[in-house]
Amino acid sequence: MKGTLLAGAALLACLQPAALADEAAVRGWRRDGSGQYPDAQPPLDWGRVAKSVKILSAQARRPLEGAIPAADAAIPDGVIRKWLVLGPLPLPEDRKLEDILPNAEKLSPDEHETAGGLSWRAVALATDCMDFCELLKIAPDQKGFAALAHVYLFSPSGAPVGFNVLAQGQGTLRVWLNGKALYSSGNNVDIDPGVRLSLTLQIGWNLPFRSSCMLLRAGL
Repeated sequence: MKGTLLAGAALLACLQPAALADEAAVRGWRRDGSGQYPDAQPPLDWGRVAKSVKILSAQARRPLEGAIPAADAAIPDGVIRKWLVLGPLPLPEDRKLEDILPNAEKLSPDEHETAGGLSWRAVALATDCMDFCELLKIAPDQKGFAALAHVYLFSPSGAPVGFNVLAQGQGTLRVWLNGKALYSSGNNVDIDPGVRLSLTLQIGWNLPFRSSCMLLRAGL
């Protein structure tokens, strides 16, 4: 009798994993085991993105004349991840950015080009947050410097889009687009309350440009 019970237990142990595997194979999105949803692909992201944003592209490198953006430059979620960064530029309290980098808002830089004695370098962000202190290896409490970020934005429609800007850290945040000033947070702002800018884009390539020594959110 004992031998029979042991054999029965062993048989159950062998069959149980197979039964669990079969059950997992037929479970649907609702995990009800009915097998009615074996190939369900539930949404993993929720939200809305404007059509004018979905068709945008952004890249760090300066585009060739008449060129259209490559497929990997698309930003369907509205987050700009590829930038050119310049800094840290020494900026004493008695000087302005324009003193060390004249016509900064009109620059059209490319990777490895120099400005203010430094080279522009390309960076790729994992999120919509740009931390200049981390990128440039600067202590968060260090003062007397400026850092700049630049991106080429391509719009096939020229439709305006909203641009969310949020900054943290002691300093000043300024934003330009196509050579025009769009926003300035004022001097020595600790935590910028954030602002939603309306970007009036032109059809084709646009040149958003920003300078700051603070943490930036770079999302549309």
